[in-house]
Amino acid sequence: MGHRPSLPKALAIKPFLVRLRHNVAGNIALMALVISVPLMLMVDGAIDFGRVYLIKDQLQGACDAAVLTTRKSISQNTLTNDAMANGQNFFAANFADGTYGTSNTKFQMSLDASGAVLGTATATTPTGLLGSLTGGDGPLSVNCAANMQIGHTDVMFALDTTGSMALANDGDSQSRLQAMQSAVQEFTDRMNTAANGTQARIRFGFVPFSSNVNVGYLLKPDWLVDNWTYQSRIAKGPPTIAPGSPDKNNGDWTKISGSISISYQSGSVSLSGGSTSEIGGKAPSLKCSNVPKDTDITDTAYSDWTPSETALPRSRKATRTKNGTDYSGSVKDKKCLIKATKYNDYKEWRIETVEKADPNTIYTWIYRPVEYDVTSLAGDGISQTKRSMIVPKLGDDQSDVQVTWDGCIEERDTVQSSDFSAIPNDAYDLNIDLVPYNDETRWRPFLPQLVYWRKDNQKWSLEDWESTTNSTRADEYKGGDAAVCPNPALKLSPMSRDQVRNYITSLEARGTTYLDIGMIWAARLPSPTGLFASENAMGPDGGPISRNIIFMTDGGVETHNFVYEAYGLSALDRRRTDPNVLPLDADQDALVDARFRAACEAAKAHGITVWTIAFGTALTDSLKSCATDQRYYMAANARELSATFASIAVDNSRLRLVK
Repeated sequence: MGHRPSLPKALAIKPFLVRLRHNVAGNIALMALVISVPLMLMVDGAIDFGRVYLIKDQLQGACDAAVLTTRKSISQNTLTNDAMANGQNFFAANFADGTYGTSNTKFQMSLDASGAVLGTATATTPTGLLGSLTGGDGPLSVNCAANMQIGHTDVMFALDTTGSMALANDGDSQSRLQAMQSAVQEFTDRMNTAANGTQARIRFGFVPFSSNVNVGYLLKPDWLVDNWTYQSRIAKGPPTIAPGSPDKNNGDWTKISGSISISYQSGSVSLSGGSTSEIGGKAPSLKCSNVPKDTDITDTAYSDWTPSETALPRSRKATRTKNGTDYSGSVKDKKCLIKATKYNDYKEWRIETVEKADPNTIYTWIYRPVEYDVTSLAGDGISQTKRSMIVPKLGDDQSDVQVTWDGCIEERDTVQSSDFSAIPNDAYDLNIDLVPYNDETRWRPFLPQLVYWRKDNQKWSLEDWESTTNSTRADEYKGGDAAVCPNPALKLSPMSRDQVRNYITSLEARGTTYLDIGMIWAARLPSPTGLFASENAMGPDGGPISRNIIFMTDGGVETHNFVYEAYGLSALDRRRTDPNVLPLDADQDALVDARFRAACEAAKAHGITVWTIAFGTALTDSLKSCATDQRYYMAANARELSATFASIAVDNSRLRLVK
């Protein structure tokens, strides 16, 4: 075989390239190999991108939900531990660590100056091939924020401040009044916080009520009458002089001889009588039920009168001897302790004297309606100092009396009707917008220092009554609880936290429950078309106002015909009832309830949202019908009352994500 000459190296490679060019299968395989790497990277990246997008979306949703929950829990612009815990729990429920393979999940919150809750959620996300090539998993972070947003809002509180508000509900350590004060403070804090950083104007007003309301110092001078008639009295002639009865004075007993021994034993406890059905009534109390009867016998001997038994002054010596036992019982810490005081031939003495008394001055009165000039009480419409007037010969000794007006009113004219399906035209008291223009439409000062019962013991007589007796004055019966003037009402105005606190902590619990007068003025003060239309018609920028009344009471209507209230002394004035019949309390209760419902409808007709709260009492049909669109609540204790006010605050503001 002959030797084949070798080819140059370049010529040897060329046939290989030619063959390769003509080998299609080899071409495709190489191309596939070259293309597969970037294609795999693209697919893996798409999968990573989709996973990250899904994780970020879920993380953002959990962040948003958590700050919304936390913001709803905040009051007084403070991020409390409880609020933080609520947010953390809500975040964890929506995005637990390990979701979609994440790790190192964290959620943090803070509160900024505007009251917004700021949140940051972070997590480490798993990645595929790209992560392997770049060295590991990827960090992910989202931000979120929530705040309360609110428009121009007016809230008028009509608050029951009757005597029962001094009681505590079952399970509460504070009185109803104190619970109400705390709940109102929290509510106003929430509302003011919701308006932080916005242009919204938030205003609060207050109408404390019992049997009357204190609104007089809010009224213009020409909205008050110049003269008004009160159930009063006038002096008849000069006083007469009559001999006085001798005054008897006895000295202290001084021991002569004998002994006293004291011992104690336990006894049984039972309830004593009592009644809370009438203002000033006493609740039942505990007493010892098995105290033995006294067995002591006392003999007393007297010396002759010196200088004689008819002389004035005169004196004598009394000497007494006691034998036997006296018993008395007392209850402490719900246990009865019986004290036995045994006397053993115990002798003592004292000096008794009778002195000449000064002559008696007898004053004669005629009790009847009396017209008084009350012009001076109208004031100048600017000064808020106490106003008073001098009434000649009104005092028990026919002295002049300075009568002070605290600010409560007698209502303007009304009708003697129980049908208010349509408010009668001449029921001026139920017309919440009417600006006074004559004496029938003007208000009258509430002056209990002028008002007297005609005959005592509730023997009400419409006839003039002449007497030498000082009859019952309205503000002296039951310690003044029959003629209560609550704390002054406040018109709507922006109020700081301190201003709200200072006002509500001044409220006192006295009197009985007249719901109608509370609602009438709760509607009258915020009305956009009434007495204060220039202040209430629109917001400061011309924008609309959300108008609200929150009406809270701890009991149903409770009236008494001996109470001097916003319609006079009803036993004698009878302005809402048949003038020929003494009004019964039950009839008055039904009438006041009907008038309350009418006032509620008048408020709602003016675009005011009415919220009603029964606190520590049943939710009546009247409170339900009074409320706007079933916005009525029942709170059994302080905790529930706080939650109720918080719910109303949330409904009045709009919780929104702001980032």
